[in-house]
Amino acid sequence: MPPANLHRTLTFRTAVSASDFGADNGGPGSLALLLDQIHEHRTTVRERSTRFEGQVVELRNMQIDNDGVHLYHLVAYTPDDRISIVPNTPARQIATLRLLDPPENAEFLDGDMMVLVKDNDVILCRNGLSEKALTSYVYNLGRELNFESQDVSFILYKRADVDQLQMVRRNGINSIRFDGVASQVAAERAERQSARRRFISPIYRELQAIFGAETENDGEDDDENLKVEVLLSFSKRSGTILDQRQLRELAEQIINDEEEEGFVIELNGGQKIRPNDILLSKSVRIPPYGKSVSLNQAWAELRQFYEELRQIPQNE
Repeated sequence: MPPANLHRTLTFRTAVSASDFGADNGGPGSLALLLDQIHEHRTTVRERSTRFEGQVVELRNMQIDNDGVHLYHLVAYTPDDRISIVPNTPARQIATLRLLDPPENAEFLDGDMMVLVKDNDVILCRNGLSEKALTSYVYNLGRELNFESQDVSFILYKRADVDQLQMVRRNGINSIRFDGVASQVAAERAERQSARRRFISPIYRELQAIFGAETENDGEDDDENLKVEVLLSFSKRSGTILDQRQLRELAEQIINDEEEEGFVIELNGGQKIRPNDILLSKSVRIPPYGKSVSLNQAWAELRQFYEELRQIPQNE
């Protein structure tokens, strides 16, 4: 039986450089163009490698499509690192682990990352490798081209709220989930947040009526341990246009409230919008490749997510 597909979350980012990647002083002007210049004369894997937190980070594979979409496979390993293995010794009463050296001309994988880049848009599929590995790779190799530090430094920011609003209007709402604590403090705080005032506070008042008024307990709030979760879900079978519009209006209100927290908005396409950081993401399942996932399938998922995002109207 083949192994089950692995769950991965694709995340959408924007590469932000303080100098716009040197756009005003002869620099590349975007992350994609910077990567093009970095790789122009680096034709081997050895030339496309750098150090990051004791690991070697290198670009193993890349593809540039006709529409300017860049696809990359970034990997990390610790040179000459050994791994622990479990010997097959079922008859023994006790047994220890063993250390295994890497095969000749090979290293054990620490983690990898599949990346899609278009201009300054970035979509990531990470397998045990942090976003800083990508920023460090670009910075270190960019500096070798004698670019100024500010022209190769960047931060991967979450997409702006406007992108979330466009996705909500385009795809519609599958569900909105709130979570919180049913307590006096939480209720009072909720009353300062419009969306939560409709849900968390009334639930707390109802629980008060059921269980009775709070008693003095040396200032401790026992009901801080009582968690509340509210799920508003749209039924495709029986839901109406009015129901969908009400969910959409609530979602837009939540997104526009900078203080709102403790929610997950799931769109009909599977994308999720979470609090504060306003993160665009999509959950996918990809065939495993050892401790990683299938490169070609991961690239296909990145590409599909990019196409879905590209269909969102820029002005609504």
